[in-house]
Amino acid sequence: MYCANCGTQYEANDKFCPSCGTKIEEVIETAKQETAANLETGNNQPQVVSKVKKPFTLKKALIIAGIVVLAGAGTAAGFILHKSPKELYLLSEINSLKQVAEDVDSHYGDLIEFNQKTLEKPSSNETTLSGNFEIESLESDPDVQMVKDILSEASLTTKTEISPLTNEGYYSLGVNLADEEAVNVELYQSKEQLGLKIPALYEKFLYVNFNEFGEAMRMLDPSYDGPETLELADIDLNELKLTDKEKEHLQKKYTEFLLSHLKDEQFSLEKGIDYKHDGTELKLRKVTFEMSPKESNQFMIDFIDVLIKDTELHNMLVKRVEKLSELAVSLDEASAEELNAKEMKEELIEGLKDAKEDLKDSPVLRGIKSELLIDNKEQVVDRKLTIGFGDDSSDAELVLTSKNVPLKNDNRYEELKIKAGSKEDETEVAFEMSNDIDVKKADNTIEKRKISISSTSYGVSDGKVDVAITSNYKGKSGSKQTVNHEFKIEASDDAIYDMPSGLSGTVVETRDVNLKKEYSNEKYEIELNIEDEYDAGSIMFTIDSKTKLKKKADLPQLNNDSSEGLNIAKITEEDIYAIEEEVYNNMMELAEKFGFSYEDMMGTYEEDYSGEEYYEDELFYEDGYYEDELFDEELLESY
Repeated sequence: MYCANCGTQYEANDKFCPSCGTKIEEVIETAKQETAANLETGNNQPQVVSKVKKPFTLKKALIIAGIVVLAGAGTAAGFILHKSPKELYLLSEINSLKQVAEDVDSHYGDLIEFNQKTLEKPSSNETTLSGNFEIESLESDPDVQMVKDILSEASLTTKTEISPLTNEGYYSLGVNLADEEAVNVELYQSKEQLGLKIPALYEKFLYVNFNEFGEAMRMLDPSYDGPETLELADIDLNELKLTDKEKEHLQKKYTEFLLSHLKDEQFSLEKGIDYKHDGTELKLRKVTFEMSPKESNQFMIDFIDVLIKDTELHNMLVKRVEKLSELAVSLDEASAEELNAKEMKEELIEGLKDAKEDLKDSPVLRGIKSELLIDNKEQVVDRKLTIGFGDDSSDAELVLTSKNVPLKNDNRYEELKIKAGSKEDETEVAFEMSNDIDVKKADNTIEKRKISISSTSYGVSDGKVDVAITSNYKGKSGSKQTVNHEFKIEASDDAIYDMPSGLSGTVVETRDVNLKKEYSNEKYEIELNIEDEYDAGSIMFTIDSKTKLKKKADLPQLNNDSSEGLNIAKITEEDIYAIEEEVYNNMMELAEKFGFSYEDMMGTYEEDYSGEEYYEDELFYEDGYYEDELFDEELLESY
């Protein structure tokens, strides 16, 4: 086929001549007119069109370029302005998920990324917990005041050194008094060893090599008859994450399933919906998706069919179950069960087939209806999802509604309500949450959340709990931010048994995450105020955590040539006596350090009628025999 204007050949599906840009429809119409004229004049000989091309001028190039731009713009505009209701529905839901992901990323993105790096690189962490309390009715009690004085100078500190690549870890828990470590417990773990140390009592690690586990246990208990070796599961948590290939498979397979099983006729579109919220007026579109009971149950059956045939999904699940099962292997080899991948897949498929047959015999869904109100950016402003359950004899229903209303000055109103229940027996469980987001400045946002949880049985309230939280965010980025949360909790008398009438408090959260310098510092200062008709008081505590990524973890070296540890399997009687002596001396020094005498530790020395020695608190005979019982006070007086 050749253009009647310039003679250039064109394809059957071309709308414009590729050379001169003349509309093909005009060429065809002209050809029809010429043919008709020829028939009228009797000149019915076929016309031979010259194939000689006219010169390609700049004017023609500009015309063609303009046509291409206009055609492309027209196609894009048609795609945007003339999406089907089904396309609008799916695109709006995708955009809503993207917005949620963006909100999470803005607040916690750097922290999530930093925590991911701690699974890949060595790191150290130090976390300190301290706290105190105030109780009005006990302020004059000297014993309570003494406890408060101790707590004011006391704290707990945990320290860790983690090497994820070699699966090694060092963990320490210490008790501090007056900024000085009083006592701590240290633990070291690797794939081959486990060691324990209490420096205040004994300066070295007592450790066991897993390949000598049986030998070590017989040192403690000659009658031991358990496993001779131990093996810790070498689990890399990254192996539990989905790979890019797995994500691609799931996305492709189940997107295709949704697109093929959600029919165009199940969607409808209504334009020009007036929507108002707190003085804000919007023009929205309403997209409705509805499935009948028969369609919804068939959808579930078809979905299970896809799951049954998805061998790649089966492999993903079995692979992760196998990894997790390694963590749960018992020390008792006789009771440890070896998982069989083939059997797991067979059980999985069998379970899915059973579920499919159950759906056929007894349909679960009584229909699905979803209504979306969307703006011109294809963002969901208002949503209502209703799912009916059961058969005709029951009317159980789940209703989910949500709002995400854009307001002036980047402010926003969010709401989520979930209600599940049955009208037949007037039973309902409800969860409601709202959030007013007020952007004061680029680095200052205030959020006011309200949360309510309630339940009803047979038309009678089971109780209700209301929570109000006001959060003041200061800082442009979630990676360096201070957030002051003020909360108040109120509950009806039948909601929580014996709960105080007034419960409120504050949480001051300070976050400093720097991915470039590879550190994360977080601090939480928490105050809980309790008040009822009888008393009032406060509990305060602070959590201060500092984490740093490192090139190499600082870990103890435990081997036969090391001065840091003592192998339990190789311990001698001389070692045992030396350990006992050192522990005893250190206990006495520790007691003296904190103002306790030997008698305070062991009890008051007395002598009974037979001349045997004992102490009031616990009985110690001269021959070393120990009886774990306290003497009766009257019996002591009679002695």
